[in-house]
Order: sequence, then C-alpha cells, then structure tokens
Amino acid sequence: MDGFIDQLVRRYAARADAQVALRTRVQEALPEMVRVLVAEFGATRVILFGSMAGDTLWDEPDIDLLVAGIDPALLGRAAGRLFLLAPLLVDLVPIETGRREVVERGLLAGIVLYSN
Repeated sequence: MDGFIDQLVRRYAARADAQVALRTRVQEALPEMVRVLVAEFGATRVILFGSMAGDTLWDEPDIDLLVAGIDPALLGRAAGRLFLLAPLLVDLVPIETGRREVVERGLLAGIVLYSN
C-alpha cells in the first residue's frame, strides 16, 4: 500500500510542477500578447480571467482574455496572431458582444492587463 501512496504523491507533485511551469510560460507570453492586441488591433482593455487568473488549472487550460475596442471583423485575425505567441489556446471574448455571464464573470474576477 505504501508504494501506491508514494506513487500517487509523486504523480500529483509532478502534475503540480507541470502546472507551475505552464503558468510561468503563460505569464511570460502575456506582455507580448497584450502589446499585439493594443498596437495591432486597437484593444482598449485586456483582462485575463478563467483558470489562468485563478489558483487552479483545469485538465485542459486555455488563456481567457476579455477585450474591448477591437473591431469584430478583426477578432479572428487577432486570435490567429495570438495563437503564434501563446503556449496555449487563447479564447478572446469581446466585452461589447460576448455572452453576458462570461463577460460579467471576467469583469468581476479577472486581472486587468491593460486599460486605456
């Protein structure tokens, strides 16, 4: 039984280490991602929310960003540009037109990365 518990502890420790490494990679990528959203797509606000803004990462984390000021016609292009920079998939949610409950949750619990 002790072997099983030791193995379980090692597995959870390895998972926690991997989550810390992933969060670090995201934190390193965020400044350039914000710069691109502001300089190339005209974002006036960028807010990180979801699992990357909290303490717990899910099994399949992504980077959730609330954005304001980006022309809706450019959102797909902006997401594609971030895809090249980010270590995870990015979900761009426009504050102006995103699902109300998602926008409210992001505004309430998110981390403001940029606001003009």
